[in-house]
Amino acid sequence: MIMGKNPSNWRELEDWVGQIFKDLNFEVKIGEDFVRNSLNGSIVNIDVWAKDNSHPTPLIYLIECKHWGKSVSQTVVDGFRSVMNDLGANVGYIISKKGFQEGAYEVAEGRNIFLLTYEEFENTFENKWVESMCQKVINIEEEISDYIKSDNLIEDSGNDYREVVKIKSEIYSLIGFFKFYKKRIKYNKYPFRIIETESVESKAFNNRKDYFDNLIPHLISLKKKFESKIGKQL
Repeated sequence: MIMGKNPSNWRELEDWVGQIFKDLNFEVKIGEDFVRNSLNGSIVNIDVWAKDNSHPTPLIYLIECKHWGKSVSQTVVDGFRSVMNDLGANVGYIISKKGFQEGAYEVAEGRNIFLLTYEEFENTFENKWVESMCQKVINIEEEISDYIKSDNLIEDSGNDYREVVKIKSEIYSLIGFFKFYKKRIKYNKYPFRIIETESVESKAFNNRKDYFDNLIPHLISLKKKFESKIGKQL
């Protein structure tokens, strides 16, 4: 799993689903109202709206999060189908804590509506999510490496050269340890560790979300320090 556990309430369910799409670089809105085209401008509230702009024609996802004490009925799925049509959505997900009643799957079939538990939802996007988070780390490494290859480090850093080299070494240490754990991250073989550096405390994590939510901000912070010392943004 990505989060390492199931959400404990409806708000957590919506937030976690929305965050996974944000991590995939989707445009995301959580709990917002939208105007339905076919019903005289009536308003409908969408739990999670997500837009994938990586395609020539962006894809719109609608997600309903049902942290209910009962299974989701055929009527709910049929109503969701109508909302998808009104809002021009390409793909729909209904995520249910207690599953779905008889007939719900028949309504969804062939309409690009997927009826899932939260765990099944995570499994659907797990590989893509891991790839996206790993790429965020690699992007920082490449930005630093490309700059160093330009041979401007000594000139730009001036009297701060030693400090710049120290920051660069911290970044490379964190990323080097990340690469060592990359296969473990892919197959979810925790714990995942962040190596201790001068400004970062060593930590171990039992889920991938917490690991990346700690590693990436550390790298971004160090990158900003690096940029401030060389006087330019990478």
